Amino acid sequence: MTLVIPKKTPVYRTGDRKLFTQAVETLFEKTLAAWQAGPPVPAERALEELYRARLGLTAERVSPQAFRARWQKLVQYVPDLKTIIPDPEPITALLQAATTEQPTLKIKSPGILTGDNILVDANGRAWLTDFAEAGDVPQFWNFVALESAIRFDCLEERELIRLQEVEKCLLDDSHFGRPDAQEVESAEARQAVRFIQPIRRLAARAVGKEYWQYHLGIFFHAAHRLADFDPAEPSLLNPRARLMHALLAMALIAEKMKQMERAVTVKGERGLRVDKDGVKRDGKRISVRGQSLDLLTYLASPPNQLRTQRDIIENVLKEQFDARDKTQITRLHAAVRRLREKIEYDPDHPRYLLTESNGYRLVLQPDD
Repeated sequence: MTLVIPKKTPVYRTGDRKLFTQAVETLFEKTLAAWQAGPPVPAERALEELYRARLGLTAERVSPQAFRARWQKLVQYVPDLKTIIPDPEPITALLQAATTEQPTLKIKSPGILTGDNILVDANGRAWLTDFAEAGDVPQFWNFVALESAIRFDCLEERELIRLQEVEKCLLDDSHFGRPDAQEVESAEARQAVRFIQPIRRLAARAVGKEYWQYHLGIFFHAAHRLADFDPAEPSLLNPRARLMHALLAMALIAEKMKQMERAVTVKGERGLRVDKDGVKRDGKRISVRGQSLDLLTYLASPPNQLRTQRDIIENVLKEQFDARDKTQITRLHAAVRRLREKIEYDPDHPRYLLTESNGYRLVLQPDD
């Protein structure tokens, strides 16, 4: 049987792995290379901030409350999901936290690559069709975006255990440049891994050993898909399976990041450090900005000192304290919560920013 390819076809829909590989090579080595006039350059913002900004992941869309509601709805659809993801807290913690210690690098990109806005002809030549979101992006954005399209948009697998196999295969850094499709039993899922292989082979040259940056990019692209899910509206079976897959990927990546963080902190410094160079938690830099940084700096000058509600309202919120104004206390509680979401591993069980009678105390070196 001869495979007939129309003049130009969306790249993943060719169904021809050899043609897809040719198109991916052309795409990254020629088409996208033309967008980069030189090597990656330092970005002004942290890696996770770049992803959130580019993918429209505003604080409201990725709040712990919003993601818990989505998790609860998906667990209703697929109860077995709760055995793998008993709680969304690790996911939302990673959504809120910074993970990068080194300066973030950025490149120019035509936008979000999908399976539909890249066209390929019978000779494997690739064209881009959508430039509306062109601009600065994280260094590995193009690889991550195309892999995410295959991983979360094109794969039709519905079985939870098979999707888990796919994610574990793709998170195995010992085979980062060539994921082992034989680890996946489902033919549909195995085909998707094989389509991802040429992307990973090219990505491995750029990524080096910075696998965590790549996985973090996949995490935010999965979050982008999940953030579009409205749990109040009914969901069809196929979109539901893809949402479940995105949530599963986020959970496994969050767990992997936590394991990596534990490995770093065992050997490094412990506790919270706040100084002119920024904020570190257990030796790893975290992103704290705006009012949250103002509040943290105030509480840390000096640390271990009780700061009353009046103190914080007048010195951080810059308002005249009024004991009758309940909205002031509401704003104070909201500011404290935002800061905890940035500095605590578990904001619901804080170790650093403690609530005490009529105020708060910042402890830089907790006993536990």
